[in-house]
Amino acid sequence: MSACFDYFGMTPFLIFPTGLTEFTHSVAFFTAGVLAGRNGWLEEEGTWLTANFWKLLLLTLTLLAAAFVDRAQRRAQSAFSLMVLQGYWPVLGACFHLEWFRRDHSSGGPVQEFLASAAYGVYLIHPLTLTLAAWSYTVVLRRAGHLVVAYAPPHDDPSSLRFVVQSDSGLLVWGGWVYCSVISLITSWPLAWAVKQLPGFRRVL
Repeated sequence: MSACFDYFGMTPFLIFPTGLTEFTHSVAFFTAGVLAGRNGWLEEEGTWLTANFWKLLLLTLTLLAAAFVDRAQRRAQSAFSLMVLQGYWPVLGACFHLEWFRRDHSSGGPVQEFLASAAYGVYLIHPLTLTLAAWSYTVVLRRAGHLVVAYAPPHDDPSSLRFVVQSDSGLLVWGGWVYCSVISLITSWPLAWAVKQLPGFRRVL
């Protein structure tokens, strides 16, 4: 992750907010996920995590301590050890969550089966539905009489666009969070399920 960040930077690319850095990781982990599913690696993962739990915990604490020291010395968020920790921690956390749910939460009814079958598709689709939900929220606010200003930050990618809403309280912010969450959820899951029904998509989604 740190190497990609240093090389590609954080310029947005397509639907990836952090640009080619995030795109590179997504391609790598998508490939790893397909290989893991086809070769049964997830069934072996639990045994490996249990056997190496204390080693992984020690490594995590060591990286965490190094990140704090490195960041304090450089007084910058770009400390190398912090970026290493940011790349290491999500992978480890994802592995433990996969094993936890496989062991203790693998049973359920038709609703759980539907959600589980469409989960990866939702992960791929949600940037689109969430962006459209945020844009539609600004339309709702304008119709309600609120002042909404769209602008492109000068130091960001030219294709990026942000909205500023005039408000005397934080209610519109929290309202936007609820609105975008609900809209993106009720559109992402059915859309992911529909895409999965297309020929060839069921094997990868």
